[in-house]
Amino acid sequence: MTTHTAQLPVLLMGPMVRRAEQTGVCIQFATSESANCRVEFINHECYSEQQSITLGKHLHLHFIIIKPINNQFPLDSLLSYSLFINGSAIDLSPWCFSNKQAPAFVIPNKLDDILHGSCCNAHHPSKDSLVSASNWQNTQRGNNNQGAQLLLLSGDQVYADDVAGPMLLIIHQLISKLGIYKEQALALTLPNDINAQLYNRHHFLPKTPWQKRPKFGVGYWLKKMNRIFQA
Repeated sequence: MTTHTAQLPVLLMGPMVRRAEQTGVCIQFATSESANCRVEFINHECYSEQQSITLGKHLHLHFIIIKPINNQFPLDSLLSYSLFINGSAIDLSPWCFSNKQAPAFVIPNKLDDILHGSCCNAHHPSKDSLVSASNWQNTQRGNNNQGAQLLLLSGDQVYADDVAGPMLLIIHQLISKLGIYKEQALALTLPNDINAQLYNRHHFLPKTPWQKRPKFGVGYWLKKMNRIFQA
C-alpha cells in the first residue's frame, strides 16, 4: 500500500471535547504519526494523561484526559486550552471562533442551551445546519456569551445505509492514503472496477429475507428485502 506522508498534516482531526467534568476533561483528536501529546489549560494548573489507538499506518487516535492539580475545574466559565504534539505547540487559531487564538469550552452547572442534530445526510441538497450552528455559536462568543454548552448528535450521523458515491470514493482514497487497517472482507464477488463497486453496489450486496429480520425493525412488518449494507 502506497501512502504519501509528506503531504499529510500532523493533525488530521479535532481536537474535540468528548467529556467535560470538574474532575476531568477528555479531548480527542487524530494525527498522521505516532506522537506524544499533551493539553494545557490556560490560567488553570492541570496535568494530562494520554491514551492512543493506532487505526492505520498514518492514523493515530488520541484521547487526552486533563485533570486539575488543585481543587476542581470551575463551572460556567470558558476554559481555553493549548495542544502540544511532540513538544511543539499546534496553532489552532484557524479552527477557533472569530478573534480567538485558542479553543474554549464550558463545564456547565446547568444545561440552558443545547444544539441538537440528527440524521446528517451529506449528499442532501439542503444547506448544512452545522454551519448555521457554528455561525450562531460564533455570534454568542463574540457577545461574551457561552452559547450552547452541549452539541448532541443523535441518529445516524453518516447515513450508513445510504452513503453517496462521491463520499464512498473519498473514503476509499483515505483508506489508501492513511494506510488504514482493513476489516475482514465480506464473502462477496465484486467487480474490479471501483466505480462499479461504488455506484452499482446494490446489484452485488446480499439481502436479508424479511422473514429472517427481527420483528423490532420496520423492515419485517413492511416485508422488505433489505440489503445487509448498502454502503
